[in-house]
Amino acid sequence: MRIQTSAWVWLALTSCLFACDDSPRGQRHAPAPVDAVAPPTDAVLPPPDTADADASPPAGPCDALVAQVTLGGWRVRVVGPRWTLTPPGGDAPTLEGPTGCEADAPAVESATGAPAVTNNFGAFKIELESAASAMRWTATSAPTLSVAPDAVTLTYADGARMHFEAEPARPGHLWLRAVAGDSAATGVGLRLACRPGEAFFGAGTQSVDLDLRGRAYPLWTQEQGIGKPEGGLGFPLRNIPEAAYAPMGLWHALRQTPDGPLGYAALLGEDDFAELDLCKADAEAVRVRTLRPDLSVLLVPGATPRERLSALTTVTGRLPDAPPDWVFAPWNDTVGGPERVRSLAETLRREGIPSSAVWAEDWIGGEETGAGYRLSYAWAWDQTRYPALAEDIAWLHSNGFAFLAYFNPFVPETTAMWREGLDGGFLLERADGTTVSFLDPAFRNASMVDLSHPPARAWLASYLERAAAPVERGGLDIDGWMADFAEWLPVDTLLRSGETGFEAHNRYPLMWQALNREVLDRVRGPGRWVYFARSGWASARGGTSGLAPTLWGGDQNTDWGFDDGLPTVVPIGAHAGFGGVAIFGSDIGGYTAVRTPPTTKALFFRWTSLAALTPLMRTHHGSTECRNWSFDRDADTLAHYRRYARLHSRLYPYLRGLLDEALVHGWPLMRHPALVEPASPGLWAAGERSFFLGDDVWVAPVVQAEVDAWPVRLPPGRWWPLLGGDAVEAPAPGEDLVWPAAATEVPAFVRAGTALPLLTEAPDSLYPGAAEPILGLERARRRLTIALYPDAQGGVAARALSTWTDVDGVVAEVSAVMLPASGRAVVVGPGNAALGDGRVEVRGGPPDVEYTFVVGAEAWGDLRAPTPLGDLYAEVPPPCEAGAQARP
Repeated sequence: MRIQTSAWVWLALTSCLFACDDSPRGQRHAPAPVDAVAPPTDAVLPPPDTADADASPPAGPCDALVAQVTLGGWRVRVVGPRWTLTPPGGDAPTLEGPTGCEADAPAVESATGAPAVTNNFGAFKIELESAASAMRWTATSAPTLSVAPDAVTLTYADGARMHFEAEPARPGHLWLRAVAGDSAATGVGLRLACRPGEAFFGAGTQSVDLDLRGRAYPLWTQEQGIGKPEGGLGFPLRNIPEAAYAPMGLWHALRQTPDGPLGYAALLGEDDFAELDLCKADAEAVRVRTLRPDLSVLLVPGATPRERLSALTTVTGRLPDAPPDWVFAPWNDTVGGPERVRSLAETLRREGIPSSAVWAEDWIGGEETGAGYRLSYAWAWDQTRYPALAEDIAWLHSNGFAFLAYFNPFVPETTAMWREGLDGGFLLERADGTTVSFLDPAFRNASMVDLSHPPARAWLASYLERAAAPVERGGLDIDGWMADFAEWLPVDTLLRSGETGFEAHNRYPLMWQALNREVLDRVRGPGRWVYFARSGWASARGGTSGLAPTLWGGDQNTDWGFDDGLPTVVPIGAHAGFGGVAIFGSDIGGYTAVRTPPTTKALFFRWTSLAALTPLMRTHHGSTECRNWSFDRDADTLAHYRRYARLHSRLYPYLRGLLDEALVHGWPLMRHPALVEPASPGLWAAGERSFFLGDDVWVAPVVQAEVDAWPVRLPPGRWWPLLGGDAVEAPAPGEDLVWPAAATEVPAFVRAGTALPLLTEAPDSLYPGAAEPILGLERARRRLTIALYPDAQGGVAARALSTWTDVDGVVAEVSAVMLPASGRAVVVGPGNAALGDGRVEVRGGPPDVEYTFVVGAEAWGDLRAPTPLGDLYAEVPPPCEAGAQARP
């Protein structure tokens, strides 16, 4: 959200001037049909498995509810008051729930009436059950059971049904459906069991914790608020902790058993609003409710979280191709015109700071207002602010920088696009044909593009094409952009597709992402562009994971707040990864300083070291660009940022190999602890903020102010400090190590037995075609360092180094045995060498690549040494106050 706002303007948002309580309008589509299963007249139900604990059916009216059927590889068992599901190849049920046989144990609930809906400034309150809501929920009971070859169905006294169906198109997948019995029903819900100790992950960019249990999540893309206090006091300026820019209709469950971790992964079948209550209202129930008369949940196969995520991303989508290499080098931002762009680029090169992209969001122009500087939200080059933008971009390209711009789907009245949109019928409309308008984030009257309407898509696409096309085709040769917003679709819209805004709201971000991908693929070609998105969604109909090449965490506050500051970056990225999002990053230093002080030097230091160990490292000037701390504010910060930018850039081979895993398996680069170590629940206990980068690097960032030691909870096994020190064994589960954590350092560790591939030198740029003397990827990748972090026996596992060494179409594999405590050896091309009393070997690989094997953290060279630090709290006037060029 590109908002720079003074406090008095935000206070105005809470007044009735901006208030609007809307209910869904327009004709709803009929729900997707769910085939009924007629009770067979002469079915013989198979007996239960007497070895199971629930084999003995209860006495009374539940006696008739006994069945055991295999559907799509899943074993479905119904015995009396509950049902259980055992996945293909599994030995024990991973999911269970009530049948509704007993009146106090409902399985399905339905509602009539309308919810209370409040929509203010991109934030939404949708109340399914409150004093303001007209919805009335009733529970079903007294089921009867029927079995057919393709389904098991429970039919209730009021006509509601719950049934299990195989998914023929995807072997091993199973549908769990609930259908309301009342033709006037406006909602339906389903209850599943919530077991003691069961943890939950996913649901999109959730910030509350690494375990989502104990809260209810509105699965509805929206402005998450500037601060997220409990209860959302101060809406819409603030929102509830569970609000998210990119929620996703999916969740993963995991519990520990004597036989090992068991779990399941579930995906909503539709895109409508849903509320996912993870054991909050009822500590023994997962409760899913939606504003439809039917609810579908798709269960995917897999014995582990990793297998289930792979299965899930076959449905939601995976990146169809690799983004360009320069995604994995730092990006830097600036605003203010061409002089600022060139000054930034020259500073980065002069100071030896790797950077592969310059982002100037104000290429479209803007203006000073009473509430600060505002982007125009036009979709065209501002020739006053950037008189020779094409020449500026060509200069950046020659110096090894991509140029990134800015787009969003708003259409303010102040732009030329407003009249074009009105005349063409491209803007949002209501059922009565009037144009939908509202105050945009810059407090201008605006609408949005109807992305369901092909002519409107083509109109917006024409602007995107002009920006991305090469100069010889009349374009600016822009390499990509921030594809911002898309969470604001008002519920009173009637799209040209016939859907209401309420029905299409969650899918609108996917429409926006698909359009960006289509245009950039067509104009620049696959793998030669990037955009970074904030909003997102996923269901069984598809998701952000298959559309957006990168996702960033949105607009965190410029503070240490666990509600909306630096500490939220880790859970946001980890849960997004459980939704299949491959490449994630955040705004270094945070963005929003409306209710918090500007970014401080201390906060910038901590955020920089965290960002260097995430897939995407990117600066942002934030909402108070002049006062927020920046990488070039003083000599200390320049040195600190340079060090971590080089560290991030040298990690390119490791990150590129992880990207291959994302493309093939759907695994994210930034990984939730449960994805890698599912048998270690202490790693995602309340308050934990650590994550894996791949499987072999553990990052425990410091996310509190004014500390110089940090409690680190290590995964099981032996771990080496990334930048130096003796190997340590993980303490007992649930116990922490107290780790030194000076302001310049980040606690990070490498799994013993790992060969960590690095570039020997940090390249100036990973952008192709950089002129001499810039060190680019083509030269840098021919000199590789393999950092060997040995196991207790002095060896490392053989590791295929993947396509990052694919210089000549050949992939290398390295191994090492009997390593000494320190030392180095060089191998050029395939071959082997002695390293102390041990040996290192390269099999395959290009013939002229130089591999330098180094034992331990010595591989990092001078990056091991902490950067010098003067006064962390020194008063350094911001450039606008020091007489420099004013910054908007």
